[in-house]
Amino acid sequence: DLTRPGRKIFVVTTASLPWFTGTAVNPLLRAAYLCRKLREINSHNSTTGEPSEGQWVTLVIPWLELEEDRLELYGSDNQFANQTAQEQYIRAWLRDEAGMPDEADEESGLRILWYPSRYHPGLKSIFAMGDLISLIPEEDADVVVLEEPEHLNWYRAPGDGWAKKFQYSVGIVHTNYVSYASSQYHGLWTAPAIAVMSSAMIRAYCHKVIKLSGVLQSFAPEKEMVSNVHGVRSDFLNEGRRRGNETLFKDSIVETAGDADGSFQAYFIGKLLWAKGLDKMLELEDFYRQVTGDYF
Repeated sequence: DLTRPGRKIFVVTTASLPWFTGTAVNPLLRAAYLCRKLREINSHNSTTGEPSEGQWVTLVIPWLELEEDRLELYGSDNQFANQTAQEQYIRAWLRDEAGMPDEADEESGLRILWYPSRYHPGLKSIFAMGDLISLIPEEDADVVVLEEPEHLNWYRAPGDGWAKKFQYSVGIVHTNYVSYASSQYHGLWTAPAIAVMSSAMIRAYCHKVIKLSGVLQSFAPEKEMVSNVHGVRSDFLNEGRRRGNETLFKDSIVETAGDADGSFQAYFIGKLLWAKGLDKMLELEDFYRQVTGDYF
């Protein structure tokens, strides 16, 4: 049970705001909700009923040491002279955009721990510089949630692994790196290598593996399960309802299940990146036009 009283949980990830990628946003929110849950549990188990002292959840995120890396990922409008300035940005987003002021509180909410890192433009990924595991005190090493465990361990310093230092290690696999590699010209030899190395890293450093989708490769069948532990933010659901109401309702009366011409509308949020399948979408667009004479 990850949320039994007194647990200390570390959520370690490979990106941080204001780089609004999945491995920055989702782990931040996961850590914040774990923080809220543990606060409730520890309060109920205290003699006074008041929130217990202490910060039970720590988000471990990369600090880009090079200014050019920060400029590349965050843009000129979001430049931070130090970790404190970036942490203030993250807490402000958690408080104002995610609506979690208690968890954003620096003294009693989520704790943030930074590790030195650099950005690799070829791989479009951030990697730790030095021994990331050694930054966590032995007495606090209870439970760790590794966001992208294969990514975190491709380049790591020698020493004790996550599963040895922590009582329980959970890996959450976000990205289909094998598919990414296969789409490159060198994919014939890099994709199988990445598959083997990723499986070895996850098997060695995780007690439990959670895959967001069944299309991801098998890493350690005896340890893994498929579950969308990210969920969907209410912002997206609210926008869907708003657009649905515009389409389906006129003067509060349902007139038709679609538009006047019988067509249907939907809205879609995605990333316009080749690595995310933009080339496949364009192929479908072309096929659709050949069949219907129009674009979707």
